[in-house]
Amino acid sequence: MNDRVTWWRTSFGWLAFGGAESPAAPQDLLDDVLRTALSSGARSWVVGFDHRRGAAEWARSLAERLAGAGREVVLAAKPCPLSGVSLPLEKGEAEAGLVVTGLSEPVSYTGVVLLQDNSSAPRADGHVAAVSRGRVEAAAGTRANAIRESDFCHALLDSYRAVVHRRDLRRAQMQALIDANGGVTDRLLEQVLRDSAARVATIYGLPLSTFYNRPVLPQPGDLFELSLPVERGKWNLGVALSGGGDCFSVVDENGRPVDLGDLQLLLLDTVLKGDGPDALLLAEPVTRRAEDLARDAGVSTRRVHGDVWDVSRSLDRSGGTVGLGEFGQVLTADFPVPDAMFSALQLLNALGGRNVRLSTWVDELRDRYGRSSLCWRDLDGKSNPDQVLTAASEVRVPGLGQAARTWLDQNEFGEIQAKWEVPETGAWVWLKRRANRVRLFAEATDSEAAQALLEAFESGLFERSA
Repeated sequence: MNDRVTWWRTSFGWLAFGGAESPAAPQDLLDDVLRTALSSGARSWVVGFDHRRGAAEWARSLAERLAGAGREVVLAAKPCPLSGVSLPLEKGEAEAGLVVTGLSEPVSYTGVVLLQDNSSAPRADGHVAAVSRGRVEAAAGTRANAIRESDFCHALLDSYRAVVHRRDLRRAQMQALIDANGGVTDRLLEQVLRDSAARVATIYGLPLSTFYNRPVLPQPGDLFELSLPVERGKWNLGVALSGGGDCFSVVDENGRPVDLGDLQLLLLDTVLKGDGPDALLLAEPVTRRAEDLARDAGVSTRRVHGDVWDVSRSLDRSGGTVGLGEFGQVLTADFPVPDAMFSALQLLNALGGRNVRLSTWVDELRDRYGRSSLCWRDLDGKSNPDQVLTAASEVRVPGLGQAARTWLDQNEFGEIQAKWEVPETGAWVWLKRRANRVRLFAEATDSEAAQALLEAFESGLFERSA
């Protein structure tokens, strides 16, 4: 049993993890999470969990102890995406939430996400809080409340159906193959599209028995289990959902993965058509072609130096503004939380309305706004903030030239972002360090050049320049 619990501030809240791979939770972790929750002052809570092994037991234990301390608690009846818990908070149905998840960093750890005002979470040097021994007990005389259970997915389904009810996808003979990636999304898309699309099916590229090893977002090389059946089955497209249900990848009708930059453009082209928004918030990094598309649509843009959750916090809830996450997630005033299925349905609906092949749509956007490739990868073992801050200000990329750092920022929570650019070609690399994960994005003229940037930075970024 660990006697220390690590707290990390993330873009979506605070994440506590204690390094346990077994289904049983370390008592220290549960105690510290509960102690923090009780000290927050929130009286009403929603508690959810994903498919991580043992997550349901963790969630029920937390819910029971919150209710025993006199808090009002609604517990998820079954696994749900993170958006299933964050949406009730957005609607004011609860003051705070806890989610037991495999989203911790690294994914081999189980974590508990605390969704509420970031200022109320513990902070210490290195974001490590020492945990005192002993259980946390409710104050004497506290009256325990009954736990209510709710299927948070019902509210999500209503939001999904609001996207597709406007257009009958059967007229376009829309056929979609969904890879749930062994995650919490299960067959939600299939339920929504059953009465609209001509053909829809869900496959599981990653068995639930190995869920804790599922990728946060499938890379193009991970999509072979989706690409091949799409190509052979003559589907219109394939959608691969992340294990947490907040990101997604797409393959076209030929089984070819759609580049991340092209996916961003597809979603932008979707939300800016017709009665589009007055303004657009873009998470960094975003393809350099995005502003050109928005300009043609007469929509002003603002870049947010953060990820999709930072865009969510900056979104105007009164309407008129749409947000776009770095992985193509669409955020609206009615649905301001990142959710892969909500965004994928936007794309499916638009594709059915256009009645064109997905590859044709991508080619049209490339002809209009130029061709480039946006790639990304996570770096393991690069968790020391000092190591990131002292990284080389210049990195030589074979065949492309010298990449010079043009921007560096660190906030009070230890989150670091930096950007390097290659002046000769306009290629760039964006680094994000959040919690103990480093993620790199790179955009260049083609996928080979973008991958070369990633390779050069992965091998040489953390070596001091001469």
